[in-house]
Amino acid sequence: MIQLVAGQNTPISANNSYKLQLNIENCSWGVIISKVGMPAALFKAEQGVSMQDCNLLLNLHDIDPEIQKITVYIVKEVAADNKSLSAELNDLLGDKCYASIDISAQIADQTALTLLDIYLHKGTWKIRCVLQGYASGLDKLLDSFSINSTVQSSLPSPQTSIGKTADSANQHSTSASIQLHWSSGSSGKKSISNYFLGEKFKPISDLRIGCFYQLNNAQNGIVYSFDSEFKGSFEGVPYIEASRSSNVHLERLDINNRYQHKINRYLIFVSMMESFGNWHELNVKVCFDIPGVQFLEISPDSLKVKPIYAVAMLDFSQQSPKITPLNEYFDDLLELDKAFGWGLPFRNSDTDQDHCENNRDNED
Repeated sequence: MIQLVAGQNTPISANNSYKLQLNIENCSWGVIISKVGMPAALFKAEQGVSMQDCNLLLNLHDIDPEIQKITVYIVKEVAADNKSLSAELNDLLGDKCYASIDISAQIADQTALTLLDIYLHKGTWKIRCVLQGYASGLDKLLDSFSINSTVQSSLPSPQTSIGKTADSANQHSTSASIQLHWSSGSSGKKSISNYFLGEKFKPISDLRIGCFYQLNNAQNGIVYSFDSEFKGSFEGVPYIEASRSSNVHLERLDINNRYQHKINRYLIFVSMMESFGNWHELNVKVCFDIPGVQFLEISPDSLKVKPIYAVAMLDFSQQSPKITPLNEYFDDLLELDKAFGWGLPFRNSDTDQDHCENNRDNED
């Protein structure tokens, strides 16, 4: 890792995906995009670039080739006491840190700061530490880029992350979602647990959603709301991200439609992670909200107790997405993989049931 100082730069690989993490309490931030032959402009939406909370996500290999420079700036509250501000450029999918910047001393007497540039020079992407402060605030900073300062009226206050606001609108317009809802119903089948715990004991069922993915370059893998290790990535490979709610029965997969040209297909599945009777009693609903396809709701209506439910195949190989319901049931993910010839590197012990037994103590 390199600790950058003002004026210093370092090359970064165009084949990687990055996360610029901003530790900037009591500050807001924004991004300026500079393109060939065009005036600089505040970031709105660009392929390969996304703002999420206090993180700038970058897929350099997907960025518009007209983009020459991406500039990150910070604005602080006048009365704020900023003792420890920093930025780190990390690998999006791993733990490697490529560069860090100490911001605190540079912004002490300033109200706005040009933090860094991510720019293309002679075919090589580089990150340059700028740390140019402006005592006159954001007006002066934007003026240095010939951007009309009246755009400030549409920006959130420092307490609200500009990144979060921009990304919410951006992701809403570019995503497809698959949502899993369920509720515990009554079953005519007597649970074996009643013999040990009494008639009033009601086993709790816990479901997860996931998918096998296959990209156009033949890369395949798994995304699964079972664990954060398998959550995937919205802005990076495989362009689908799993999330879950701990206080309600809701799991979801979000697909980034901006990368539809890189996606071949997703096999959507749901798994039972805890005690269960059958699929029918859980009132499961899997809702597909895919742009270009009519809204679809799929529910298993089966008395089978196999813990893996193959919901549907979502195919992006044609001009328009296609959803094919499957309604098939399996004992584990290995069996599911073999049934559809996906070819994931499962070991015999890496089945869904093994995950349930080995990780049950870690469940919410």
